[in-house]
Amino acid sequence: MFLLMLLLGFALLFLNLSKAFSNKLKFIIPSIFVLGTLFSFFFREYIFFCATQTFFFIFTCIALSFYLIFDLPLLFLKIKKKTNIKKEQKISLTIFFISFILTIIFLIFGIPNNANYKIRNLSIPISKEHSPFSVVFFTDLHLDPLFKASKLEQLAIHLDSLQPDYIFFGGDLADMDISALNQKGFDKLLQTITSKAKKGTYAVLGNHEAYMTRNGSNSKEWMQYVGMKVLVDSTICNEDFCLTGRQDFQVARLNETERLPLEKLAPKDTTRLWLLLDHQPHGIEETYQGPLPLLSLSGHTHNGQFFPGTILIDLIWPLDYGLGTINNAPWLVSSGIDSWGPPVRIGSDTEIWFLSFTP
Repeated sequence: MFLLMLLLGFALLFLNLSKAFSNKLKFIIPSIFVLGTLFSFFFREYIFFCATQTFFFIFTCIALSFYLIFDLPLLFLKIKKKTNIKKEQKISLTIFFISFILTIIFLIFGIPNNANYKIRNLSIPISKEHSPFSVVFFTDLHLDPLFKASKLEQLAIHLDSLQPDYIFFGGDLADMDISALNQKGFDKLLQTITSKAKKGTYAVLGNHEAYMTRNGSNSKEWMQYVGMKVLVDSTICNEDFCLTGRQDFQVARLNETERLPLEKLAPKDTTRLWLLLDHQPHGIEETYQGPLPLLSLSGHTHNGQFFPGTILIDLIWPLDYGLGTINNAPWLVSSGIDSWGPPVRIGSDTEIWFLSFTP
């Protein structure tokens, strides 16, 4: 379904761009933008294509949004025979230039906004019989050729200041293979980051770990190598809490397995604090009848990342960002510490969360 929608989108973009230009440019310009976007997807492990994807992908999203808005009225006018080719060409060309200018603006303001993540604070009350503890939660690193090591260095500095008892990572670690990660020194940087947790670092796999498995990378092993305890449909208990890490839906599909029902993962001792990590905020299965976690944590949505995603995201997820409830369970959805594809944020921020569990 997603592939079909993608192909229809590219076809719509090509048809509208071909209206905007005449003679030889009628096919050259649309081909550059459509093929440029497609090739940048397939070869984004190389920095050149990763950079071109940033431009082409943003342009495509903006241009398609405008063309969809104007194509419906134009279709109506065509049926009524109240439009002509010159008018269509003028509208298509205007949208092309507006989209081009907006893409440049998005890059100028969106790249610095993506680079400078915010630190959010949330206090979660717990009963007096439990000891206080703190957690730094971040998700969606999406390490790729454009990712700057300075962001991880900055995170290590902030962790020194925050001094968390635990670090939780919510999945989608990288979009490049393990050899490239090590070559860029990301292994050493992440080992430094995980060492900042006084009592331990816990993680779950995201849907991009499924994609990396297809490329021959063992993301789980690498995450464990850099100091993360990776939970895959399992629960671990310590002196402060029990933590359940769910298997990601797409990882399960790739492995041709089913996610374990939550009733098999819930801690037997209901007096203990129970937290849950799940990369995608789908919620708890409706058949589950047991006690609910104190707090569930997810990422994946990026809060839409940039227009038009920031508008469409509300139509896709019951809770796409922030603190709320899903299936009556308290849930926190983070927009992520970085972005997939274009390192651009417009209308959303990158972030980490400092969670204080205090009696």
